[in-house]
Amino acid sequence: MNIDGFMDKAKDALGGNADQAGGLVDKAADQVKDRTPDGLDDKVDMGAAAAKDFIEKQRD
Repeated sequence: MNIDGFMDKAKDALGGNADQAGGLVDKAADQVKDRTPDGLDDKVDMGAAAAKDFIEKQRD
């Protein structure tokens, strides 16, 4: 599967569940931060923020 196919599947899966998906991103980020050194927390937070921004853009 190419990246366009993956993106289309991601958009379809999000559908009307953007709020739930954002919450899952937060939970996943918390789990990653629990399992990695504290020095990486900022990078994890930046990645989570980017994922949530992407989710919000798909809502439009």
